[in-house]
Parts: sequence; C-alpha cells; structure tokens
Amino acid sequence: MRALIFLIVVSLTSLLGPSAYAQTRTPQRATGVHAVRLYNAIGRPALVELIFDAAHSDARLVILDADGQSLADITPIRPGRLDLAERWPDLWSLNTPAYAQLVLIDTPVGAPLVIHPMLSRQVPVTNREVHPLYGNWYTRIVGWRDENVPEPEEPETFNAPEGTTFGAQDNAAPGPTEVPVEDVTGEPTNRTGVRLYEARDVIMRTSDGTLRIAMAYDAAPNTACNFVNLVDGGFYDGVIFHRIVPFDRTGRPFVIQGGDPSKTGDGAPGYWLPIEPSTLEHTFGVISMARADDPDSAGSQFFFCLSREGTARLDGQYCAFGYAVEGRETILTIANTPLADAATGAPQNPPVILEATTVAAPPREPGVNRLTHRVTQRVIEPNIAPAKTPDTDRVGR
Repeated sequence: MRALIFLIVVSLTSLLGPSAYAQTRTPQRATGVHAVRLYNAIGRPALVELIFDAAHSDARLVILDADGQSLADITPIRPGRLDLAERWPDLWSLNTPAYAQLVLIDTPVGAPLVIHPMLSRQVPVTNREVHPLYGNWYTRIVGWRDENVPEPEEPETFNAPEGTTFGAQDNAAPGPTEVPVEDVTGEPTNRTGVRLYEARDVIMRTSDGTLRIAMAYDAAPNTACNFVNLVDGGFYDGVIFHRIVPFDRTGRPFVIQGGDPSKTGDGAPGYWLPIEPSTLEHTFGVISMARADDPDSAGSQFFFCLSREGTARLDGQYCAFGYAVEGRETILTIANTPLADAATGAPQNPPVILEATTVAAPPREPGVNRLTHRVTQRVIEPNIAPAKTPDTDRVGR
C-alpha cells in the first residue's frame, strides 16, 4: 500500500512538473523592468532584471523624470540582468526620484521602476506664531534645511497674514500660505544609494464608488511608500471617512478625510511619519497626509482635496503624495454626504472604505507627466450649508 501511494505521488509530481509548487511562491514576472534588490548602496552594482522577448532588437530602457523628460536612454539592452549604475553613471548623483521604463518598438511596456535616491533628509524649519484671528499659538513651516546643517539660532519670526486658518491643537489646520519648495537648496550632505521598486497604484473601493490613486513617488516618495505599505497590510479595509468638509468657512470646496480605524480623528498606525517637502500642489483629487500641530505627526490619516482655491494654502504645510486618476464622482459623492455636525464635519452615515489594494502602475509615457491624467473638478452641489466655525478649516490627524 505504501509503495502504491508513493507511486501515485511521484506520478502526480511528474504530471504537474517541478515548477507547479514553486509558481505559487514565486509567480513568473511580467514583461518589464524589475528590481533585483530594494536597497542598493552607492558604489555597488544596482541590478535590474529585464524581461522581454529577445527578438526585440530595438528594446531600450529609458530613465524619465516626473514630467516624462528623458534623463537617459540605455541601448542596446538584452533580456536578463543589467547594472543600472554601470550603464548610467549619473545614477549616484540623482537628487529626486526618477523612473526606469522598458520601451519596445517605441511603446512603453510594463510597470515603471521607481529610482528613489537615499539622501540626507530635508527637515522643516518652523516658527511658533500667534494666529491673527483666533489668538492661539501654532507651528508654521517657513522653509526647509538639510538635516546635517545646523538650525539657525534665532530663526525669523513673523505673524501669519490676515485671513489664515491654521490652528495649534490636534485638529491642526491648513497652513496660511504655501511654502515654496524652492527653499530646499544645495546638494544633499549625505548619499547612501538608491532604492529600486515597482511603481504601484492604489485601488480604493468605497461604499460610494471606486477610486484609482496614482502615487507621486517623484514628489513625496517616503510618504507614498508609507501609504502603499498600509494599503498592502490591509490597514484601511473597513475604515470610514470620518470628516467631511464640503466647504470651508469662506465657502470654498475643502476636503474629505479618512484613514483612522478608531473613528475618533486621533487614530494612527503606531508611529509618526517625518514630513517631506512635497512638490505636488494641493488641488482637486490630490491626496495628502493629515497631521497634528507637529509637522512630523502624520501616520495613516489622509484627505482628498476638493478644490485648488480651498486648499492652496496647504502647500508647504501638509505633504501631498498622490492623486486620483479615476473616481471623480466618488469624491464628489463622499463630499455631499449629509452631516450630523457641520462644526466638526462628522457625517450622519460615514462612507466606508470597503477594501483598498495595490496594483502595478501603468507604463510611463515618455514626454508625458502622469499628473495630466488627474481627475478634474466639477462644482459640488451645495445641498448642505457650509459650516461657519473655525474648526471647519482644520485638517487634523
């Protein structure tokens, strides 16, 4: 009997082939460019694996910036491993993230590979200021500096301009005016190497429809990676949009906020996320991190912007890290949710994130900034009165 069982097992194994079990553990990679390692130390090989039909003699690997402009065109290439550092020596001098994209017959194929420089951190320079309208103290970001450059002993202090709405408590508010990212100047004081990883999109299925969110790795790579990791870990499944502010106190479309499993507005993933000087503007469909007064207090809570005019003042104060490329009507439907309390933005029946998952991002088109595919704005029907209290302008964690 044992011999018979053994023969049956051997026969099944022969029929299935040696790769049947292995494929459940290591699925065959798709055509495209793939990282061999996530972390690649400076001065060492930065290996990528190219997968495509060897018959494509015109295959090339292009390095693109955020706008789709070519930084390098690596050719000829063939299937197999390629040392990116050897074929593109400028890799180690990269100051902002870029994308490696496989191109076959002038057509981009496969998900782009994010090239994420590991540099010394740009930390916010802040002032403690008195709010001109409410009289409370708050922390305002006034610039950025390299973490290894000493902070000025006596930073300039000034009052925020009239009409701003920034607060200092946990329900921290938008910054008064945008801080130009051009404040980040000079070469990084330290270079460690590069991270190489596949660009991912987030599919967020809600009770009011589905969103597809592109990650702005080129604008805020660490924040984008944090969001992707939380999504992949199932953090947002079943979480509500706990705060809806269709209009700010001046009547401008503002934000919808979610990402707190505790439903209190104070929940977090158990850590704080250092803020980045994002180059992505706050405008309709853009997703950004909510936080408390401390610039480094973001974690899991996020908000979608409902207009440029209502959220431009968040630039330089909050970290925008992605944008919706599908789901405009979903955003607007959530924004029109009836409120139980207009002062706090608490909805009567909170919209729910049923499931959030990640998928490979589409190929990057040379010469095209994917931001041009962001969902566009449509006027929100004001079926509920805008809240009039100062709290409506706050995007707290």
